[in-house]
Parts: sequence; C-alpha cells; structure tokens
Amino acid sequence: MKKLILSLILVAGLFSAIKAQTEVFNAVKHTEIKKDTTVNVDTAILTFNSMGSRLKAIDLVVSKISGTVAGTVYIQASNTGGLTWDSIDSLVTSNQVTNKKHKEFTATTYKSYRAYYITSGTQSCILYASYLRRPDE
Repeated sequence: MKKLILSLILVAGLFSAIKAQTEVFNAVKHTEIKKDTTVNVDTAILTFNSMGSRLKAIDLVVSKISGTVAGTVYIQASNTGGLTWDSIDSLVTSNQVTNKKHKEFTATTYKSYRAYYITSGTQSCILYASYLRRPDE
C-alpha cells in the first residue's frame, strides 16, 4: 500500500514538472527582444507591430557602455498604424550601469507598441525592449 501511494505521488510530481516546463516553453515562444545603440544626443525607436490582445508586459533596459547616461524612454501605443502614438508610461534614465522598467498590462486595446528613447548628454548605451504575450493567441 505504501509503495502504491509513493508511486502515485511520484507520478503526480512528474506531471506537474512537465506542465511547468511546457508553460515556460510557451512563454518563451511568445516573446521578442529588440535592441538599438545610441551615442550622445540621439533617438532610438523600437517598434512591435500586430500585437493582438494578449500582451502581458513590456520590459525596457538601458545598459550603459560609457559616458553619462541621461534621457527618457517612452512606452507608446498606436491603433493608427503608427500615424499617431499615445504615451502610456516612461522611464527616466540616470547615470547608472543599468536602468530598468517593467510595465504590466491587464487589458490591451492597441495594435502596436514602441519604445521611444530620447537621450541627452555625452553617453553611449544600448536600449533593449521586449514583450511577453499570453500563449493562447
């Protein structure tokens, strides 16, 4: 009897581990990362089109290469194919090695999103933008 109960517990644990690995695989399958390098006073625009309604989060990372990092990254959204953009959040960068922003969404009504980075000062850095979508779309 003890062996039967132990076997059932082991099988249940195996199924939950397989389910967790499947969820991680699906999450990775529904992400995209873009990057652009900026130097001194510059502008970087990273756009994600045809997002659909299952957007869960957008992450921004500004990594310093050299100099004094300064500026603002705007998270913007559009339903007009990029003719007009609504600013929905921002990240003000300071002179750190890494500046980060995580923006979660509970409901999405936009089709396109972008990270619009306007830098200032004498610096060189890389802007990374990524999104995470629910895997059921």
